[in-house]
Amino acid sequence: MNKCSYWDAITDPEKTSKFWFNCAVRSTWEEESSFELWNQDEKKAEGIILDIAPPHKLVLSFRFHSFPGTEKDTPSRITWEIQEHEAIPGTTLVTVIHDEFAQAENTAKILENGLPIVISGLKTLLETGEPLASKENSR
Repeated sequence: MNKCSYWDAITDPEKTSKFWFNCAVRSTWEEESSFELWNQDEKKAEGIILDIAPPHKLVLSFRFHSFPGTEKDTPSRITWEIQEHEAIPGTTLVTVIHDEFAQAENTAKILENGLPIVISGLKTLLETGEPLASKENSR
């Protein structure tokens, strides 16, 4: 895999499909545009881009589209912050914050377990060029 930035990895559908449970991201990456995660022909999640400042910040609303028990959940919010480490050149700090889930408890439970796997998969992909798990082992 060619050297790729964290920003490229979280906004490129070819790359997201390798670490976000085989889901490709779809968006025009403009503020107030839609954000969707698709697993082949099935939309898994959707939201709106709330704030975007490439290549350092992405804030989006997030609502599962296909998980049982999330139908009544209101959108929560996921914030990606990407910055270079001040003291260690060549090191990138990635912070992912999931909040505004008071009315999205089922979504929060799913993301509590799923986001660490997504972030670990992202890190592995960028460091090795290989996915964390094969498609057979992903859900």
